[in-house]
Amino acid sequence: MRVEAAMLVVDPREHRVTDAERERIDARLPEVVVHASTYLERGFTRDGVLPLALLGGAVGLLVLVAAFTATGLAAADARADLAGLAAIGAPAGVRRLFVAGQAGFITASGAVLGVLSGAVPGLVSAWPAGTSSGGAITSNPSPLGYVSDVLSDNTVLDVPWSLLAILVIGLPVLAALVAGAFTRTRTTLTRRTG
Repeated sequence: MRVEAAMLVVDPREHRVTDAERERIDARLPEVVVHASTYLERGFTRDGVLPLALLGGAVGLLVLVAAFTATGLAAADARADLAGLAAIGAPAGVRRLFVAGQAGFITASGAVLGVLSGAVPGLVSAWPAGTSSGGAITSNPSPLGYVSDVLSDNTVLDVPWSLLAILVIGLPVLAALVAGAFTRTRTTLTRRTG
């Protein structure tokens, strides 16, 4: 029985192979195996910064439009509360803070839920692309059941943490600041009868 090397996989979580290392492997490989070639998977590269920035800007604009619409509806619904604050002598800053807090909370809730709900299809679509088995669950019995190939694969996910941080932290702060800046502080007191 003869043993042949079919594939060498370097776990990218342990070591990222450099171009110099790949060239050294290319130079030494014919000494070991006659017909062999190397392929170095680089995965996601930062060359696509513009599409990612455009996507982030579009998502940010969509979130802000939805947040300001919901904040406007919430402020209209809270008109009686704002009039009550004015009646007891609350300064204009308190009313601004009230509306800014609503805008920040609505935007933060939407952004967190959006990121969490977008993570599921993102992980599902990225998993098969990064696995050697194509993401298929194979029938290799193991103590963990029939998912040993999926669990032991070398999938590396490159999450755009900075974009997600901007969406989850920056957008609610921006929404609160804009809502607080454009909130009408003058309220007309109405007389209640009955």
